[in-house]
Amino acid sequence: MKSCYWGLLVHLGFNMWAEPETDRDGVRGIPQVFGPQTAAQYRLRFEEPLFWETLADLSEAGGNLLVLDIGEGMQYESHPELAVPGSYSKDALRELIVRARGMGFTVVPKLNFSTCHDFWMGPYARMVSTPEYYRFCEDVIGEVCEVFDNPPLFHLGMDEESETCQHYYNMVCFRRGELWWHDLNFLFRTVLRLGVRPWIWSDMIWDHEEEFLRRMSRDAVQSNWFYGQFPEGEAFSGRHTRAFRILEENRFDQIPTGCMMFRESNFPELSKILTPAIAPHHLLGFLQTTWYPMTETYREKHRISTKVLGDAVADSRAFR
Repeated sequence: MKSCYWGLLVHLGFNMWAEPETDRDGVRGIPQVFGPQTAAQYRLRFEEPLFWETLADLSEAGGNLLVLDIGEGMQYESHPELAVPGSYSKDALRELIVRARGMGFTVVPKLNFSTCHDFWMGPYARMVSTPEYYRFCEDVIGEVCEVFDNPPLFHLGMDEESETCQHYYNMVCFRRGELWWHDLNFLFRTVLRLGVRPWIWSDMIWDHEEEFLRRMSRDAVQSNWFYGQFPEGEAFSGRHTRAFRILEENRFDQIPTGCMMFRESNFPELSKILTPAIAPHHLLGFLQTTWYPMTETYREKHRISTKVLGDAVADSRAFR
């Protein structure tokens, strides 16, 4: 196998799923089922000592890519109202990025613009597809690219934008049809103008395959995500796993994504099955996710995440 990314997604900001238990106006959020950690909080949930320990473990495991989900974790000069107690100044975040790069990591930013994961946007989450919203998107993308000093990739999220995925929200908002494509292409243009390649989650293909293949830009790196067990016999017969093969057949560049949340063996299995199934020039790497804040409460989750990534890297070396 050629040299490629072995990456870990880490959250600086974590206000991307559900409303807080009670918002600043006293409105209670709707209890949701994904886990208590996903309720928004008015403070940053990111502990640097654990972060650096995790990066040391990641480096030892053979990881070489850090995807940093910013959200409310940075103090935006254009939108200071988004900051929470603990949010990093731009200079402090630059220092963190420089140190991580000094450890040998490619460091890539992520901001999720899906309406399912946009609580970090504050008031702009309720202005979707308006002129104010588009200016906001340009502002925050521009500031993040400045801080990351023209990164090679920018992950824009765009997953799970549907009514089904928001059934526990007080306010449900999702784009579809022409509006979804309009806004997606606007985000692509915004990133590409800055000399950075866009990267998104690919789950739109699951229910809109024909339209996705016809309209999705090849400029965008695709991350189909799958956190379960591959079907026995035909690994790509499942609804979600089939997308890996479809993306390959249609010449998209991919960074397949796994997670240790439900099955610790998921990530090593994912990389072992997909390495021979995707052409080397389209397989840019693999991404491991945890979906837990970088706090001591979830130390063991992060330890497992880097361990199983190391297992996958070791397996990959065996079948080069």
